[in-house]
Amino acid sequence: MTDQLDPAAPMPQRAAAASAPSLPSPQAGAPSPAGPPPALTPGTLAGRWRQAIAEAGARLLVRWHQAPPAVQALLVMAGCMLLTGALLDRASRFTVLDAAGRTSDWSYLQFVARWDSAWYRKIAQGGYPDTLPLDPLTGEVQQNTWAFYPIFPMAARALFGLGLTWPLAGWLVSVTCALVAAIVLRSLVDRLAGPSVAMWSVALLGSFPSAPALQLPYSDALGLLVLVSVLWCLQRQAYEAAVLALLVAGLARPIAVPLAVVAAVHAVRRLRARPGTAAALLTAAGVAAASWPVIAAVATGSPTAYTDTMAAWRQGRGVVPIDPWLDASARYLGVVVGRVALVVVPVLVLWWLTRPVARRLGADLRVWCVAYGAYLIAVIDPTTSLARYLLLTFPLGILALLASPSLAYRRLLVVSGFLLQIVWIVTIWRVGGFPP
Repeated sequence: MTDQLDPAAPMPQRAAAASAPSLPSPQAGAPSPAGPPPALTPGTLAGRWRQAIAEAGARLLVRWHQAPPAVQALLVMAGCMLLTGALLDRASRFTVLDAAGRTSDWSYLQFVARWDSAWYRKIAQGGYPDTLPLDPLTGEVQQNTWAFYPIFPMAARALFGLGLTWPLAGWLVSVTCALVAAIVLRSLVDRLAGPSVAMWSVALLGSFPSAPALQLPYSDALGLLVLVSVLWCLQRQAYEAAVLALLVAGLARPIAVPLAVVAAVHAVRRLRARPGTAAALLTAAGVAAASWPVIAAVATGSPTAYTDTMAAWRQGRGVVPIDPWLDASARYLGVVVGRVALVVVPVLVLWWLTRPVARRLGADLRVWCVAYGAYLIAVIDPTTSLARYLLLTFPLGILALLASPSLAYRRLLVVSGFLLQIVWIVTIWRVGGFPP
């Protein structure tokens, strides 16, 4: 199309008009030139917020997948412990102190530093006694600090030099041990069942009904760390480190006896061609199992110092295998149902551990479940502390995860654990006033 020029226009203007590019004429139905942006409405703002949140979530997801697995495990466990800590802090605001219903507005640290924490504080500040305290009337050994293993309170005592005091020092040791244990657990399970199950195992541990114990100034978190370290070392055939971890176990928590069973079975299965390594492993396990009772005997001059001290918590009947379980089952379930439960539950656990899917756990973790379960039945009373002790049966939680790959199922396990945490906290701390 030839541009039409105004003949009356001056020559320069006509030349400029002739050299300018032609513009298309507006077509019917074409959009009008862009005007001012439309006004923001509440709907528009909400849409932009949703888009911004979705983009931020996508970026976080990318960074999550780029993070090292150890960092992922650390973040999962930290998130679980923050939620549990919030539950504990909330419960501390209205703790029932007595039957009259009086309550106290405690701080979080005051709330968690109760019961056995006082014994660990006593050890951290003053050590162990040279003589056993005796009842002036009966002459029986009274409750004393020799019932509690030394590494945890000594670690807290080391923090006193940094200006920390109890219970903050004890709490910091427990939380640190729990976080490190989560990293080791993830690595342990990754080789057994893959990265997905490994991360879910950390979440399931952090949401376990008695997982609040991992942030108490108790030695439970330390015991968990030592246990997963021993199992990790055996899995990786790092036997020098396993020997060291076993020796630490003997002074950390009363778990050295079932760990000795695990070490013995491992030596028979894997170390027949390496008798020197097997002997070192078995020697370390034996030393670990006997070390604390021997130390208590030497320090107090009483060969039965440790067992007499433990008997002081048994209401005068001493350490008698199985009898406390018979009494407790009859008291809460009735004689017949209680006896049946004491047979059926262990049989079901053993059956579960022999199923084909359980082979993915490896022999060491399955042997640990059997040995530790037998140890609990043999030496402890089924009191309110039993829930804490069951934390160390985490391989059964891995089996529960392996029962189904469903994401909804695994989420349900974690959510159920947190709900049961609320029940445990309310029952034990807020209402019952029983030591966990």
